[in-house]
This record gives sequence, structure tokens and C-alpha cells, in this order.
Amino acid sequence: MHVIEEVLGSHQDGTEQEWAGDELLAVTLRPRGLPIGNLTSQFFANVYLNELDQFVKHTLRVRGYVRYVDDFILFDDDRVRLRECGSAVREKLAELRLRINSDKYRLLPTRLGVDFVGFVSFSDGRCKVRTANVRAFKIRLRRQLWRARRGSVAYAKVGESVRSWVAHAAHAQSWRLRRDVFSSI
Repeated sequence: MHVIEEVLGSHQDGTEQEWAGDELLAVTLRPRGLPIGNLTSQFFANVYLNELDQFVKHTLRVRGYVRYVDDFILFDDDRVRLRECGSAVREKLAELRLRINSDKYRLLPTRLGVDFVGFVSFSDGRCKVRTANVRAFKIRLRRQLWRARRGSVAYAKVGESVRSWVAHAAHAQSWRLRRDVFSSI
């Protein structure tokens, strides 16, 4: 328990106000966020969100459900049913003191592609890197190169960043994309 407290206490994205009971002035500040990048993030997500998994599988009886850490998608042929399931999932997450980021909640037909964990996958097997990720990488790379030219960042560090993004993008059909990204810099 001591190690868990140390890991969880090592990072904080901010604080959230929480009211205790019916008292108007009984407000406590609760830390928000988890340290990302160490394996405890995935482990805790699996332990903590197991209740959500069981709820979706056994109570909602959704056949098409995929979750990776804190990202998840639901599939169904009935748009109305998906809306109902979305509401039920939000309520369940509220019980767990969690909420869905409203910017990331979408109800779309799968023919437009499924945007999940950095990629957009299509039913014909195509897989693309998310456009926003490409844009963000280009901006980050230009900044890193600018800093490297001025000596505030080592070129080796820029190379690490490039190799990391190329390894990520290589999971999609992205040969032309990678060529175009590096020819435009």
C-alpha cells in the first residue's frame, strides 16, 4: 500500500472541488490525474475499470465493446440503443467518480472509420494515423529542430522523438505519410 501511495502521489494534473454532504461550505480539494507512462497506469485502469467492463458486458449486454486503458468504444447497429448505453455508461462512471471527456464522446457510423488510440481504422482493413496526431508531431518536430539549431536541445533528443513517432505511425498504412511529413520539414 505504501508503494501505491507513493506512485499515485507522484503526479497531479490539478485539483477538483468536492462537496461533502449537504454542507455548502464543506468543500475539500481532491487531487486529479494519474502518472502516465509507468506500468501502474495500465494496471490500475484494469483493476478500477473492471466494474465498468462487467457492467457493459453483463448489464448492458453490449456485444461490441473494446477498452484499452481508459479509452473505450461501443458498437451496435441501433443508434438509439447506443445513445441509451452511452447514458448508462456515464451514470456508471459517475458512480466510480469518473466522467467522459465531452470532446471525446462521439456517435458515428463505422463507415467513417473508428478513431481509437491514435489511429482511425476502417472495416476494409485500412488504418490511418489520426490527423491531429500528425499535425501535432509536425509542430513539435519544427520546435525541436529550432531549439536544436540554437543548441538548447541535443539533436540526439530530436532523433529519439522522430524514431518514436515513426514507430507509432508504422502501425498504420503510413509510408507515404511519413515520407511527406519529413519532406515538408
